[in-house]
Formats: sequence, structure tokens, C-alpha cells
Amino acid sequence: MPTRDRDGGAALWFVLGSVVFVVGLTIWRMGGGAVNVRGESESLGGNQVVMTDVRIEAFDERFNRTTILRGKTATTFKNSSNVVLEPCNGSILREQGKDVQVIAARAHKIVSRSGEKIEFTGKVEVSSEGRELRSEKLVYTPVSRLLESGAPVQILTTGTSITSKSLKGQTDIKTGVLEGDVQITSMGQAAKRYDAPIRITGQRSDFDLAKQVYEVSGSAWAKKLGQDIQATKITYNRSRRTLTADGNTVARRPNLVVHAGHLEYWIDQELGIATKNPKAVQKTPATTNETESRTELAAQLIDLHFGREILEAKDDVCMQRFVKFDGDWEPDYKITSRTVTSLFGKRRSTFRGDVKIETDKLGALGDRAIFYQDKAKLYVIGRAQAWDYDEDRKRQNEIAGEQIVHNLRNGQSQVLDRVRSRFKEGGPARSRSERTAPRGRVEMIFREGEGQ
Repeated sequence: MPTRDRDGGAALWFVLGSVVFVVGLTIWRMGGGAVNVRGESESLGGNQVVMTDVRIEAFDERFNRTTILRGKTATTFKNSSNVVLEPCNGSILREQGKDVQVIAARAHKIVSRSGEKIEFTGKVEVSSEGRELRSEKLVYTPVSRLLESGAPVQILTTGTSITSKSLKGQTDIKTGVLEGDVQITSMGQAAKRYDAPIRITGQRSDFDLAKQVYEVSGSAWAKKLGQDIQATKITYNRSRRTLTADGNTVARRPNLVVHAGHLEYWIDQELGIATKNPKAVQKTPATTNETESRTELAAQLIDLHFGREILEAKDDVCMQRFVKFDGDWEPDYKITSRTVTSLFGKRRSTFRGDVKIETDKLGALGDRAIFYQDKAKLYVIGRAQAWDYDEDRKRQNEIAGEQIVHNLRNGQSQVLDRVRSRFKEGGPARSRSERTAPRGRVEMIFREGEGQ
């Protein structure tokens, strides 16, 4: 059996506030803290002392046990309070059933003027209540009960894996802050392998694993199977399966992009509400000789039904088309109304309430309007009016009726029922066919019931 050094003692270990000198099974208390060390010690010459088969117990000021650590060896020095335990496994004691388990290749207790800390190194694993933290280096501060990482970390919890460059969090891994290349990969609520995962990245994340809430900032980006959302900050609630995006928010689908200041999004239902100057942008088919075109839909609020490929917008609705000629974008038609339902997958939009259509050559009014992009037709319905503009932007050649259809490809308008018309002097002849066809250009298609 190794001999004991009567002058030096067996080991020094202090976890919560005081310096403790222990020989064999003795306990020495100083100030408000204490530690109990069990094992066999041996002096290796000089100041170094090594113990084998060590069990260390730490106590708080009220002598409540707070920590139990075990190891094959514990190394210390006669003139130092620092101790190295190799390998290490043990518990940080909390409420019954909620203790924190620690496994590491090495535990180094360090005493300094700023206080005490324990450095765990070498494939460190910390677990509590089904949550697990892994890293090559973790630092535990007993007074604050905080864990900080000195190397990249990984957190595993129900259905979710999290990685980042650094961590500062509570010992029980419930709450904390991650910084640097944060990536959160979360499966569906059932945590099944075939559930499409959602991945969220950013530079920082405040997290609450008990509530399953992650607030990600710094170029935050969420992706899931054919859709992604970017924002200054994204808050992901896994239990509710919702995303809240704030600041320069962009939601993308293969055939649609939505910009907004704020977005509430229900992941599994593929539903969202965009506010704070929302705008939806979609590429549109060419109708004449333009090289490229797009439409922009703006309103006070836009409901997103991504699964059904539908947008519903209300209040100050404005849809405008832009075309590109020789590399330059030019505004084309503009439609305003109270509300709009846009089936962006079918390229069909229905406008309701005080509808107004404007182009550089033509204007129209009505109670409703239906726009068929692929067929290049625009139907204005209910007290419909249409007219040309002269060079001074004054109305001319007006027609009216319950329904007016405008063909974008040939620029002709036609009243489908009783006709009311007024042409400028010297204008087209008064035959029915000619007086119902004022020329103009509108890049929208409307027809009641067509394509339904």
C-alpha cells in the first residue's frame, strides 16, 4: 500500500468557496465550505502528491453536499489548492432526479483571486433530464452554477441537435447562450426520422430547452424542404412548431419570394402572416417582346398559404408588373383594390373592392377584377369602365358595362353585355365592334369563372 505523507496530506480540493487540506479520510473545514476526499495517497517527491481510487465530495456553506466526483487518480501539490482528477465522472447535485452527470478525461480544479472553477477536458459529456452537452472543454463555476465552453459544443435534446462554437449556460443545460456558427436541426414533434427536418442557422442563439424555444440572431436562416426564411432574428418554438421572423424578413418558395418586416409562420401547416410592409414577388410569363417580367404584390397584411400556393392580401392592395427591355426594368400595369386572392401556383388573381387598373395607355375601374397571367386576359366585373389615355394623360374613348375583358396580347378591350361608350371627336367609327375595342396595354388577365 502507498505510504502517506504526514507533512503534506493527500490532496487539496475546493469547490464552493474555501481551501481544504485532506489526508486520507479526514475533513478539514475553512470558512464556509468543505470537501471530503477518500482514497490512497503517495508522495512522489518534492511537493507532488497523487491519490488513487478517489472520491471527492463538496459541500456548500450550510454543509449541504453539492458535488460528487470520482477518478482513478487525483494529483495535487503541497503548496497549492489546485487538483487534477483523471479520468473523471460524477454528479453536480440539484433537486432529486435532476442531478447533472459529468464524464471527462480530466477535471482540473483551479483556485485564483477571482474565485474557483473546474475545467473538464477531453470528450466531456454533461447530461441532465434527457439533455446532453458534449465538448472537448467545459468550465464549471460553482458559485454561479454556470457552464462555459472552451471548444465547439453539441447539445442533444428530444428531436433536436444543436452545434456552435461556444456556450454559456446553466449547469442543468436548460437555458443559455450559444455563439458562433449556431446550427439547430429539429425533427417533427414526433421526432421520427422521416419527418422533414427544419434547420436554423445564425451567429447567436438564446435558448430554453425546457420550453423548446430558440431565439437565433445574426443572419438567421431557417430551411425546410423547398422553403426557407431569412431574417435579422428568428424565434423557433418547437413545441408549437412556429417561426417568428423579425427584421428584413425574406420567405422563399421555388416560384415566389415574400419580403416583410415581420412574419409569423406555422411550419407544419405551411401558413404565415406577413406584416410591416409585406411584398410578394413572382416571375411572370412574357406577353409581348420583353425579355423578363415580374409582379410585385404589396399590402398592409398578406396571409401566406404556401401549401395551397395561395396569397390573400388586404388593405391598400397594389399589384404591379415590371418588364425588362434591353436590361432595363420598366413599370407596366398597376392594379389597386381593397383585397386580393392570388393563386400564385396557377397564376390567377382575384381583386375585390374599388378595383383600379392603370397602364401608360389604358385605365379601368370595377367592383372586381380577375387576372389570368398565362392567358394574357384581364376581366373587370361590376360597373366596369375602361378608357384610353391621350398624350396629355387625359381620358378618351371610354366604354362601360357590367363586364369588360382586355386582351393583353393584342391590346383590345370588349364589353360583354350592354354597352355604354364615348369616343373622342374623329375617333373610331360607331360600329359595335369598333366602339367596344379601345386600344391600350395591360399586363393582367381576368375572366370570371375561367380556369376554376
